[in-house]
Amino acid sequence: MTERQWFVAFTKSKHEKKIKAKLDEMGVENYLAVREEVHQWKDRKKKVEVMLIPCVIFIRGIKKDVLALHNECGIPISFMRNLTTKQIMVVPEKQMQDFMFVLDMTDDVEVADLNLKRGDFVRITKGVLSNVEGELLSVKGKKKVVIRIDGVVAIAVEIPAAYIEKLKKEPA
Repeated sequence: MTERQWFVAFTKSKHEKKIKAKLDEMGVENYLAVREEVHQWKDRKKKVEVMLIPCVIFIRGIKKDVLALHNECGIPISFMRNLTTKQIMVVPEKQMQDFMFVLDMTDDVEVADLNLKRGDFVRITKGVLSNVEGELLSVKGKKKVVIRIDGVVAIAVEIPAAYIEKLKKEPA
């Protein structure tokens, strides 16, 4: 298959940025889920980049080329596998685009527990997150839309109820 797809790669702890820099240098499309936060110590405040999904980087490419990154280029990564099929996990394009869009557009994101109960599948109809699809949950009485990359991560964003429409099927 010659279609470019998103793959989930594991890295060693604290190696995410180095691997991203190496992939960028090689011209390989990748995404690292980071957020800038202000941390405060007794004597100062400092902006730091925080990994939202430690030890994980998303890599987009043709499967054989992505697999060659480890085998031929020596990049220390391993790939997430689907537990039932044992095949290397591929993240659907729509899920990945929604995930990146939400993380890039808002700071009001929390990484949610993957053991959430499934609710209604919804689409956001207004605002900067318009057309993003996800799952509706109520957390502490607030409406949140959860965008999942199945088996990897889920992020939750608070959305006004008036900005949500129910879908008949699960988002792609």
